[in-house]
Amino acid sequence: MAKKRRKNWFIRNWELFILPAFVLIPALYILIDGYIENRLRKASNALDRSTIIFTSPDPNASKETETYHEPDQLFEVSPDTNTASDLNLNEPLIALIIDDFGPALNRRVIKGFLDLDINITIAVIPGNEKSVQTERDALSKGKEVIVHMPMEPIDSVYMDERDMIYVGIDSIGLKTLFDRVFSELSGAIGMNNHMGSKATSDKHLMEMIAKELVTRNKYFVDSKTSPGSVGSSFMNSLGADCIESDVFLDFSNDKEVIRKQLYKTIRIGKRRGWAVGIGHCRKKTLKVIKEEIDEIKREGIQFVFVSEMIEYIADKN
Repeated sequence: MAKKRRKNWFIRNWELFILPAFVLIPALYILIDGYIENRLRKASNALDRSTIIFTSPDPNASKETETYHEPDQLFEVSPDTNTASDLNLNEPLIALIIDDFGPALNRRVIKGFLDLDINITIAVIPGNEKSVQTERDALSKGKEVIVHMPMEPIDSVYMDERDMIYVGIDSIGLKTLFDRVFSELSGAIGMNNHMGSKATSDKHLMEMIAKELVTRNKYFVDSKTSPGSVGSSFMNSLGADCIESDVFLDFSNDKEVIRKQLYKTIRIGKRRGWAVGIGHCRKKTLKVIKEEIDEIKREGIQFVFVSEMIEYIADKN
């Protein structure tokens, strides 16, 4: 009898349990999502603390030092890209590179970048859980993909990637590493450096990398993680396609700082005719870009892939 009374009480008072559930479940989802985002941001910052960015080459900017916080079936798909002849040469060109794809990051943020209705270049770290899948998804969305190649930083603590180019590697070891990486990310048409403040300052190493990229017909983006980088000089001297980054968008995870850096890229583009900005696969970076796309387009800015910009600069010169 007591059990029956308890059962009847639950039936009569079911709303006491259902209604709080409608409140608690969404609240729990928000808390878990925030926790995951915070952990991912801390992990990303931990990797990037070894990277130091020198002042962007904007002559109108004040002197400052910016600290930057940085087997599935394989198949190749070529994104539909414009050629330089298709571009409106009367409008400034902006190439945005988004780094750090590959690890198991927030899926909604990854999808958000790939769904952007502008041309952006996706830089994928090889050898990570989602590297191949992210490349596949990016190519299917018509984005351009490059390898975000781990390279030795000055701070030797942050060197746990599978594919890391160390100072002192020989030509055979470098070729083996490049064979593996560009086989895994077979749709990548270039590379930029992940960290690399020590590696990009080493003349012998950058000469070997330039020769490998020329052989493979891949371009190089010098992320300029060190003021002593010799990457572009060796690329140019050996005939490799190369371009340097102008601005890091998200050395801070503050939305207003990211917005300021985005428009700093735009100012350089308006003055020079083109500019390269590098951001990272982060929620706030995505939000700022989404919020500002329409306004930037109204200002007559063209978002282009890095390969298009390299071709444009070559034709111009």
